[in-house]
Amino acid sequence: MDPPEIHNPTFANVFSTGTLAKFSLGLLYDQATGAVPRWGAGAAGFRKRAEWRMAALLSRTGAEYGVAHLRETDPTYQRCHCKGFLPRSRHAIVSEFVERRVDGGLAAPLARFTGIAASVGVTAFAQHSGVEDTGVHGMLVVGTDVGFNLLQEFGPEIKRTLLLRHK
Repeated sequence: MDPPEIHNPTFANVFSTGTLAKFSLGLLYDQATGAVPRWGAGAAGFRKRAEWRMAALLSRTGAEYGVAHLRETDPTYQRCHCKGFLPRSRHAIVSEFVERRVDGGLAAPLARFTGIAASVGVTAFAQHSGVEDTGVHGMLVVGTDVGFNLLQEFGPEIKRTLLLRHK
């Protein structure tokens, strides 16, 4: 029997709902905080920020799924089968720091962190930021990913609860 195929949807992941939500939130954050003030706060500055955010998104996804393919790992988030808030929360947090191998085992998150480094590198280049800014940006990306993992873990229950209340 052949080992199960790792689902490695680079293109599908770039334009997934979650990835585009992260892109949008990051873009709005950049615009609100005036990231790269020389670009201005108007439409031209917003367009420039969007271009660089998309370049960072594409570099992250390409690097992440390229390395995952070479290592035969899957960096996508997989919902937990356990019960209870704390075990599921722990799963969502820990999942940022591991990847699944073909055999179902866990591996170091080399693909994910390569993607994050590529994204941060592109953003740092565009914004001419220093080393301290890239470290902060990298931590923000990891924190955002953990937040989205939690949303993916508990989102269906939240959605179901909200829909039941509106019937």
